Amino acid sequence: MHFHRIHRKRAEVPIVPMIDILFILLIGFSFYFIRVRNLQKILQFRKEIANELHDSVGTTVTKSIYTAQSLLHNKEGREDRIEQIIDYGRQINANFRDVLWSMEKNTDPIVNLFDRISEIGNAAVANTRFDFRMIKENVNQDHPLTMRQKRELLMITREAIHNAFKHSNGDMIEFHFSMVGSKLQLCIKDNGRNENSEINASGMGLESMK
Repeated sequence: MHFHRIHRKRAEVPIVPMIDILFILLIGFSFYFIRVRNLQKILQFRKEIANELHDSVGTTVTKSIYTAQSLLHNKEGREDRIEQIIDYGRQINANFRDVLWSMEKNTDPIVNLFDRISEIGNAAVANTRFDFRMIKENVNQDHPLTMRQKRELLMITREAIHNAFKHSNGDMIEFHFSMVGSKLQLCIKDNGRNENSEINASGMGLESMK
């Protein structure tokens, strides 16, 4: 009786070199790290937006409530206080619009900011003695701005116009954009003269602009 030996071939399993495994793990960790970092940026930006809305919108809402409550107890100056409440409402609407506009894109060419500032400035001086003028000197229209830069420049715009209305005895507000090296410079001025008057600078407007 003859026995035949059966030869079995083992399936050859390719062995992945250790260097390839480490490379794959490194790529995976890099993607995870980038995602976490982006989420942290988004959370930080949301926190900044929440703080801004709390400071600007929340404060204005509180003023509106106090002004409305005062009307219930004192009827004197009723029309002025009603007009003040309406003005507070406009401020709240403007703040919301600025925040939403700045959040539309992660980056935006500066030409879109110019259009927005022109819209704000011309609307602000309507039916006042002031004119609004914006000058752009050697500025690349495609110069990119981040969401934070857009938002803060809009806040500066509104605060500067408000200060001119409140303190200037002139009739012109000028925004002058120019490039100084690689930096964007904004110079804001009016043609008022206040040499003989004292300006109360106790507010936080100038400090917040800085």
